Amino acid sequence: EVSPLLTSEGKEQEREDLSCLGPELYKLFSRRDSVDNYGETEEKEAEEDEGPSRRRWKKKKRSGRKRGRAPLRELGLPTPLCGMVSSLLGGDSVYESVKEVEEDLRLMETQADKYLFSAPSSELQLSRRGLYGRTAEASELLKAYGRATDANATGNGMVLVSGHSGTGKSSLVESVRDELVEQGATFITGKFDAMQQMQPLSAVVSALNDYCNFLAGDVGRIGQVREDVTEALGGEGSVLADLLPNLHTIIDVSNKGPKCVQPSGKKALQRFIYLFRLLLRTTCSYSRPVVLFLDDLQWADEISLELISALITDSQLQGCLLIGSYRSNEVGSNLSLLGRLSDIQKLGSVDVTTLSLDNLDEDAVNDVLSDALLALPRRTRELSKVVLRKTGGNALFVVQFLSSLRHEGLLRFSLLAKEWEWDVDAIERKDMADSAVELMTAKIMRLAPYVRDALRVATVFGAQCDEGVLRIIDRGSEPAAGTAAALDISVSEGLMAKEGTTYMFSHDQIQSAAYMLIPARERPAFHLRIGRLLLKWSSVDEMGCNLFVAVDQMLRGAHLISERLEKINFAKLCCLAGRKAFNMSAFLPASVYLNAGIGLLSSDDWDLRRELCLHLYNLCAETEYILGDFAAMKLHLQEILKQGRTYEEKMRAFSTMILSLGAEGRVPAAIETGLAVLVQLGESIPTCATPTNIKQEVELTMQMLQPYTHDGLLKLRVMDDVNKREVMRILNVISCYLYFGGNELFPLAVCLMVKLSLSHGVCKESAFGFALYGFILNGRFGNLDCGYRYGKVAVSLVEKFQAKDFLCRVHCMVFSWINAWIEPIQSLLEPIKHSFDVGMLTGDTELAMFSISQYLILSLVSGGELGRLMDEMSVYYGQMLDYKQHLVHILGAPYRQAVLNLVGKSVDPIKLVGAEMNEDTLLRNMEVGRANLRSVCCSLRMWLEYLFGEYELAAETARSCQEVEQIHVGKFSVLCNHVFFSGLAAIAMARKEGRDKWNSCISSNMEQMKRWALSSPWNFQHKLELMNAEYAFLDGDVVSATNMYKSAVDTAAKHRFVHEQAVALERAGIFHLEQGNPANASALFKRACTCYSKWGASSKTKHVQATYL
Repeated sequence: EVSPLLTSEGKEQEREDLSCLGPELYKLFSRRDSVDNYGETEEKEAEEDEGPSRRRWKKKKRSGRKRGRAPLRELGLPTPLCGMVSSLLGGDSVYESVKEVEEDLRLMETQADKYLFSAPSSELQLSRRGLYGRTAEASELLKAYGRATDANATGNGMVLVSGHSGTGKSSLVESVRDELVEQGATFITGKFDAMQQMQPLSAVVSALNDYCNFLAGDVGRIGQVREDVTEALGGEGSVLADLLPNLHTIIDVSNKGPKCVQPSGKKALQRFIYLFRLLLRTTCSYSRPVVLFLDDLQWADEISLELISALITDSQLQGCLLIGSYRSNEVGSNLSLLGRLSDIQKLGSVDVTTLSLDNLDEDAVNDVLSDALLALPRRTRELSKVVLRKTGGNALFVVQFLSSLRHEGLLRFSLLAKEWEWDVDAIERKDMADSAVELMTAKIMRLAPYVRDALRVATVFGAQCDEGVLRIIDRGSEPAAGTAAALDISVSEGLMAKEGTTYMFSHDQIQSAAYMLIPARERPAFHLRIGRLLLKWSSVDEMGCNLFVAVDQMLRGAHLISERLEKINFAKLCCLAGRKAFNMSAFLPASVYLNAGIGLLSSDDWDLRRELCLHLYNLCAETEYILGDFAAMKLHLQEILKQGRTYEEKMRAFSTMILSLGAEGRVPAAIETGLAVLVQLGESIPTCATPTNIKQEVELTMQMLQPYTHDGLLKLRVMDDVNKREVMRILNVISCYLYFGGNELFPLAVCLMVKLSLSHGVCKESAFGFALYGFILNGRFGNLDCGYRYGKVAVSLVEKFQAKDFLCRVHCMVFSWINAWIEPIQSLLEPIKHSFDVGMLTGDTELAMFSISQYLILSLVSGGELGRLMDEMSVYYGQMLDYKQHLVHILGAPYRQAVLNLVGKSVDPIKLVGAEMNEDTLLRNMEVGRANLRSVCCSLRMWLEYLFGEYELAAETARSCQEVEQIHVGKFSVLCNHVFFSGLAAIAMARKEGRDKWNSCISSNMEQMKRWALSSPWNFQHKLELMNAEYAFLDGDVVSATNMYKSAVDTAAKHRFVHEQAVALERAGIFHLEQGNPANASALFKRACTCYSKWGASSKTKHVQATYL
């Protein structure tokens, strides 16, 4: 225990040391021992100086005169240094030890720019980029950026910054902005706004529009960017340019080439998402990273959240870091945000960092004060304790509190001392506002009335407003109000900032304070007045740009509209806004606008303004169908059906009803409704279909087609009968329901589409009708040549009508399921892949994913290199998950696992168990499409069993899945392999067990292969030759077998089926081995290994080596 005497002696020694240190430091820095007493001029200035400095001045004056020392500030030394020395000399030192003095001297040395080369001024130095108590969080942000931009990253990065309002979330991100840019990032920002939630995509569009502007200004890069973006977006670039005006400076979006498809509903949304993805994929990379900062996510609209999720989870986008901030105390109302963030984290492909900010602690508050006053932290310590108690450490509150202290004179800048001064006791006694909002409200109330009026106008638009909008409003004032000029004063006061023509409140709380200037009961009328001014004084072009703004303002006061004409005009405006939002895929805002328009109508308007009523109700029902609000949709549809006078007026409602029934899973009801509508339109399909009347209908349709050549069909007149066009649209929808539901009416519906095209003219729906008809001829009737002919007609009709919205479905069906029976399969891969690209660009995501799945499957069965194929599968099946196409992803699992088995990435190569699936578990959990999946699993397992020499298992598996041919009628990718390898397995078993049990299977499979080989020698001849060789081997015909094996090997090589060349070589080797020719057999096995290796099937290569070499 230290003696009190020793402690006292130690303190006394410290005081003596400090008293000696002051004069020494003075001498060191002034280079003199003493100077003349203070000049009279300085004394006079000090006497005029008001405030607490006067007392200290008199004390220093007496001390200075007594000691003969002149103040260091007269010698031009830095203010913090002068303050330190004066404190040590004046007897009121804030220092308790020499060590503390040393610490401050070192601080001034290490932060010389701040303390030695920056002079305090009469303006508070408040920076949004200061790191106050957030060093650890800033470090985490930079680490997250490093991970997201690492070339070895497995996905993009996301940082979520949460905290209460005013805790400095935005300031934290701004504090690392410069460092991120220095590291090569393009930093773009967008801010969501509580007042602009009905303006879809506002924050994301703003950020990406700025990004386009940045790209256009990058002189060294713009040439390559222009080329890449133009190639990626193609003709659909104009769609994105409508949202991102600055994209016009990068690509040419003039009206050249085919007109862009105008999909609606969810297809439009999927197209937007895909186009945004393409833009970033082509311009963002590990070497050119992008940091996207989106502020106030708690106010994000649903479509923005979906787009954000799609971008950050895009497996083909590299080098992107999303930083999102949100108020943790206000996010509860936005369940969509919480759900989206949770889904992204569960996905596991995005590197997610979460940062939660609390209020500042005492040290951080002291750092804020030290920076603001350019004073040493030790000097501001006592003040910081008071500020912390008054504000709770809320960063925004701290800043506003300092501003209020300055305004009230409790914090003042001394021109004489050239430093800030304050009275801690007076500040402690000061009555405090309860929040930063109250402080800012008081500050705003001190402004001139015309500035307050301008702020009231600005605040109704949210966190920011455009100068052009303000000028439109001013046109209605006499004289012009000059709102923008008045806001410039608020900019000088720090309440707002201005970038270009945009005014922005410096913080949301400032906007809230300004909004409170409008009494709550007066706000609806105020918004309505602003909306009316915009509507009255906007030009046509201006209204096109500001439509959402004007409608949003009027909606907030719509209940005050009493005049009938104004209600109708506003209903029309709501209809326009609803249509525009619908086309942007912003369905929730569209629903709000359209329901508001409906609410302005009266029952008389069904007679007086029928077209407006029909449009509002139909579009509103379609929007609610997309949103899944089927109850509200049914009410609107019922009103249309009740008020509709003709079937034409009801037609659009019936179409929506059919689609909604299908979406609800009520497919039989959708089909029944569709058939009933067809009857009303003068067409019908028999409700009962038998094999006989199906065959008769197909043959009758064939007779009608007989006189027409290919060109003759293309020259048929364009269908102009409105009712028949509607019939074709209905048939286009229900034919899909009929096919996937296994309904026997499917061929009859397709035949009706073809017959209507012949009798009433062709339309773009005719293309799909001819494709389906060709598919039926192929699969159901085995008429491959005719099926091929009408498939070509379908493709030509798509081209004739430039029907890009039908290209994906038509090309996928024609090239995957029709042409594969005639043309070389390898030549069809690129057209199928192209159908995927077009499907994505037109928003037909479901069919696009089906197309790319067919491309991958056909690549496998055509002998595509397995390593490359595995990489492609990883990319494309990953995209299926990104786009929530889970069914097609699951149906592709057996193919992905089969590839893994072949390349040696599974325990047992003949079992569909591994990284991609477990067959038993997958089938047990499958609800939709179980029969389809089971048949695919059986067929692939049988193929693998045969390849790896398990012929008995393969034959047994083939017998257990005889439904393959019924389920996959006409589908080359499944049927071809199944018939080929089940036939080979049957021959192998016949050699082991005798022919009796297997003759039927062998005979039927070989006959089927002969028929196919006649239509497409390229795809089937080598298969038939191998089956013939195996059959000759079974018969003991050695000469024929020898020749046939050689022919099969040569033909497979010539037609580029390397995997089946390998099978033929292996089987030939087994044949020669059993004939007692080990040398020939060994040579053939080695050649087989070479082909298997070239294919990429390492596990099969090892199997042959282990078994035969």
